[in-house]
Amino acid sequence: MSMKLLVVGAGAWGTALALRGAERHAVTLWARDAAQAAHMKVARCNARYLPDVALPTGIDITSGDAAALAALASRHDLTVIGTPVAGLRASLAALQHVRTPVAWLCKGFEAASGSLPHEVQQAVAPSLRAGVLSGPSFAQEVAASRPTALVAASPHAVVRDALVEAFHGPALRVYPNHDWIGVEVGGAVKNVLAIAAGLCDGLALGLNARAALLTRGLAEITRLGVSLGARPETFMGLSGLGDLVLTATGDLSRNRRVGLLLAQGRTLDQALASLGHVAEGVACARQVAERARALGVQMPITEAVVALLDGRLSPQRAVAELMGRDVRAEGEPLAQPAVDFSPQGVAAIAQADVERALAEDVSTGDLTAGLVDPARRARARVIARESAVICGAPWVEAALHALAPGARIEWKVAEGQRCDKDAVVFEVEAPARALLSAERTMLNFLQLLSAVATKTAVYVEAVQGTRAQIVDTRKTLPGLRLAQKYAVRCGGGTNHRIGLFDAVLIKENHIAAAGGVTPVLQAAARVAAQASFVEIEVETLSQLDEALAAGAKMILLDNMPMADLHEAVRRNADRAILEISGGVTLDSVRGLAQTGVDRISIGALTKDVKAVDFSMRLQEL
Repeated sequence: MSMKLLVVGAGAWGTALALRGAERHAVTLWARDAAQAAHMKVARCNARYLPDVALPTGIDITSGDAAALAALASRHDLTVIGTPVAGLRASLAALQHVRTPVAWLCKGFEAASGSLPHEVQQAVAPSLRAGVLSGPSFAQEVAASRPTALVAASPHAVVRDALVEAFHGPALRVYPNHDWIGVEVGGAVKNVLAIAAGLCDGLALGLNARAALLTRGLAEITRLGVSLGARPETFMGLSGLGDLVLTATGDLSRNRRVGLLLAQGRTLDQALASLGHVAEGVACARQVAERARALGVQMPITEAVVALLDGRLSPQRAVAELMGRDVRAEGEPLAQPAVDFSPQGVAAIAQADVERALAEDVSTGDLTAGLVDPARRARARVIARESAVICGAPWVEAALHALAPGARIEWKVAEGQRCDKDAVVFEVEAPARALLSAERTMLNFLQLLSAVATKTAVYVEAVQGTRAQIVDTRKTLPGLRLAQKYAVRCGGGTNHRIGLFDAVLIKENHIAAAGGVTPVLQAAARVAAQASFVEIEVETLSQLDEALAAGAKMILLDNMPMADLHEAVRRNADRAILEISGGVTLDSVRGLAQTGVDRISIGALTKDVKAVDFSMRLQEL
């Protein structure tokens, strides 16, 4: 099937992909720089990025403003954004009302927000059907038609199918994947690890050292990815292991080149100036480290790269940090999140919750709905009676399909998107009996989870521009902990430990029973490998000093006065992740965040919530 493809961004990668798409489809290549577009149109080559590759006449080259770009995209079957991460937000803003699939090629975390590309999209253009095209690939080789394999990742089948149809061919193979979180994490973090690999190679440490570094680096990628909701197996595929090997060992890798130049004694500015292209690993290394710290994920290689880039470590000292490792058995389990929050994992959680709810509500049958003729069908719409962040779609669908397997549901507001008062959230068509029986269970979950997501989003917005992340607690409704923690994620927050089984949180009574801060941390070190993190709660600055001296990596500052919080941040000097807890309100949260702490935990996110008001209006067909 012939398609009309639009590639936004006339850099090396955008141009290379346009070349491959033009083999079977009509392609428009949009350049931000009008002068560059004019030159390319006449010269039929991209002199700046791919000077030796001719552009066929089948590629139309153009430029224009945001309005022109949006109009252009609406006339194409697929739009692919080929800008760096720094340009993604503006491109998505321009394309936010486009109805055809949109995908991006960039790899990294956004510098200002620390967001992955799909998180930027959900914030800027949540109604887009979007995805990512990624994998082990150098633009020069793709442009030259050398064999390459990529992954088309999206939760939307229409996006995956469009990317495969557009670019899958003899030299470029494209494979679909649901796990866009894993694909994006693999593509981002491998750039940081490639800097480390270049450093090792530049200091002539040998192939054994490189193999050890990359093996440990893959473990770091996996730990971070799974904690963000990715599936572990994604990192053994093209966008994990494949992309890491290529970028960390290939001579065309800009990120590896940065490491090589730093090993030679160049400054970071000198190294970047010599590249002529963007090195995404430099731009996103700090964001990777900050996300990992906030999640309690250990990433020592990444931390060493950040210290090197910041000038806090020399190349030689950075290598010592890179290759350092606490002694533990090879097969000893690494800290992993206790819950699978991938789309498949959330669907399983919702199914279990709904089964319990329906057994409680419907039990042996709905006596009142039984008064309705079983042959009657109805259409219903659910309306928000107040502005809210929508959360609970998997629970709504599980309840509906349990009673009406063939029901059709159309969401008007996407999961995690804020809707206005009186907005239609979803429409559904099903047997009238099933709709009446499912109504209360559907709305119960939608009201509760949207309330948690909305409250979380308000706190997240209040701390924007600071380094602090909003974190939940174990203060959840009995039996609904996983659902509420999922809702916190929908609102832009971060999960703390799931329960007593998956992390170590040392409190006042634990310290007293163990004989002090140092003894209890020494005891915790013996079980650290089985925990997603080890954190200790302190109430005074002297306890903070002792915890830091004992090597604590996460410290909870409990109910400290504001002056002590500022002093705690100063004394810590980024050695440990600092979290604030106790009596946090919407009025106080921004001031607390401005102290410079990493996390603020708030029990009220899940404990003190008022259900969002939704109503269902049913109409007979």
